[in-house]
Amino acid sequence: MRPNKNVLYQLTAGVIMCFLWSSEVHAVCRVSTTSINFGSYDVFSSIASTSTGTITLSCSPQADVTIGISNSSDSGTYFPRRMQHNSLSDTLEYNLYTSANRTQVWGDGNHGTSDTHFLNVRNNNNTPIIIYGLIPALQNISTGVYSDQLVVTITY
Repeated sequence: MRPNKNVLYQLTAGVIMCFLWSSEVHAVCRVSTTSINFGSYDVFSSIASTSTGTITLSCSPQADVTIGISNSSDSGTYFPRRMQHNSLSDTLEYNLYTSANRTQVWGDGNHGTSDTHFLNVRNNNNTPIIIYGLIPALQNISTGVYSDQLVVTITY
């Protein structure tokens, strides 16, 4: 039995290499991400804003991978996550989901969230994993730039 190794990766970062060494097997996973950009938010719209981001994986030799996403650095919770205005105290609620129907919050597998599992991630396969984001409608906020920083944990 080989132990799991965790590698922390910020959602807004570029490329990172992850290494797992043991006496039985050697695996290397390459990880890259694209940020989730919701664009302009309309406080008067009754329709939620949605967007997606991507985590791309490639492992050699192939590996089974679990991906978790941290709670919000601004709210400290998963329900809801919050983005902070760049210069005011305003926050904008949002969340990340494991599928396009946006019913299961993507987290660490605890506190009512789900992490995701991928079997046999292969080298040179560049497996894209989509992150589905949603901002609920009708939030009374100031105009400006809002952001949050999350940590994506890759376990293999």
